[in-house]
Amino acid sequence: MSMQGFNHEKRRKSDKLKDTKDVLVFDVDGTLVDTLPHIYRSYIKAAQKLKLNPISLEYFRDTYTQADKFRKHSSMIGVPEHLITEFNYSVYEYFKQEIKINRPKLIPGVKETLTFLKSKEVDLRILSLDSPENTCYKVGDDMIKLFTEILPHENEKLPALIRLKNQIAGSVFYIGDCVSDGEVAVAAGVNFIGLTSKYSFSSERKMREFILSNLTNSFEVSTPLRIIAVYQVWRGSDGIF
Repeated sequence: MSMQGFNHEKRRKSDKLKDTKDVLVFDVDGTLVDTLPHIYRSYIKAAQKLKLNPISLEYFRDTYTQADKFRKHSSMIGVPEHLITEFNYSVYEYFKQEIKINRPKLIPGVKETLTFLKSKEVDLRILSLDSPENTCYKVGDDMIKLFTEILPHENEKLPALIRLKNQIAGSVFYIGDCVSDGEVAVAAGVNFIGLTSKYSFSSERKMREFILSNLTNSFEVSTPLRIIAVYQVWRGSDGIF
């Protein structure tokens, strides 16, 4: 067999190994669990520790982004450059304390949405920048078992989504609650479903602005249950529902 023929055969076998199902990938904080109060209190505590000016919840949500490993957001809310590393470390340490003191609850509609999608054999996965241990703790044993995998990420979501897209023959959706989730989805070439609710880390206004500027493959939902409807419509006549 020629080298060209060998490579063709190798690609053919590799394609057969690809998962042909669609995959719905979920963020966690603000998407599955209500941790906006926890993270906001953590920001306030970190600001107090470093004697920085506190910010309002409204301003926190209007500026929130995970870009550059949260450094961009810290800079936007006025943290001096030389304090950003210490500030972000303090925020995360306070956040871990907050979720232990007051365990987060599932956002209304999440349980029903995940249970329904799983009953239709939809492949569900998680992509969150928190540790797998914290992710399992926040989501809870009953819900975490519905997911195929917590995607490895090395503190960056974009490479994780690109790797997944290359492994999947079907379509990939990323469901998140902040604009930076949408930005990485668009950059990875996957579909995005953005939640606009009082639980979301990004404000409703900021998320809608992003969705309107990326209408080709972005969708807005106000509750987790609407995810089902969006996916049904997208699947259309080829759907599994």
